[in-house]
Amino acid sequence: MQPDPRPPGAGDAAFFQRARDLYDGIAPAFDSSRGRAPWAPLVEFTSGPAARDALSAIPLGGIALDLGCGNGRNMAYIKAMFHARACVGLDLSASLLRVARARDGSRPLPDVVQASMTALPFRDGTFAAVACVAALHHSPSKASMRETIGRVRDGTRGGGVLVLSVWRKWQARFRAQVARNIISLKPRPGLVHVPWKDARDGTVHDREYYLLSRRELARMLRSKFCIASWAVLGGPGGADNIFFLATR
Repeated sequence: MQPDPRPPGAGDAAFFQRARDLYDGIAPAFDSSRGRAPWAPLVEFTSGPAARDALSAIPLGGIALDLGCGNGRNMAYIKAMFHARACVGLDLSASLLRVARARDGSRPLPDVVQASMTALPFRDGTFAAVACVAALHHSPSKASMRETIGRVRDGTRGGGVLVLSVWRKWQARFRAQVARNIISLKPRPGLVHVPWKDARDGTVHDREYYLLSRRELARMLRSKFCIASWAVLGGPGGADNIFFLATR
């Protein structure tokens, strides 16, 4: 098995363009499929004793970042979870950001920014806390993921907290894809295809995710953060998502 030899940025622009075009096209239907409440596995993980202890130590009144915020369903929860005075949402899809801004007209509109995870348009140390929930796997390679984690570290102030989740590589529905990638010596064995069906017309859209094991993600994080807690939970298999809470 080859170790993902490509440097960050080599061919990544086309990958991110495909992802942006896809979500721009399906944003309303995607939003309808996701419900209004914050994602249950995120709530479950951050309600656990270890995560609660780390989160309670965050100073009040900082700024939080929801990295890869999508339709904004988690933004209010993330703001409260991090005791933040504001939560900024960042996503590559302008259509999803429009959905995020329109979620609840009775509340102040959230702050949202269109940008790539690999090129955060913020000053170093801007955020007291960052959440990246089911978004990092929208990356073309491990190198791209490492670049994103480095950008997140730069954007987080000393003592800041990161809550990160990705889909687990070895869950049942992707095991065969990953095994075929390894056997065929593909340079990016974690890259899988994840179909999404549009309920409006039955059209099936192909999404590309790069999946990691818990050990792979832990190695990436340890180069930039101190890991405080982790869990594997949620999904049809009960253990389909990897969560980490780490401090800078």
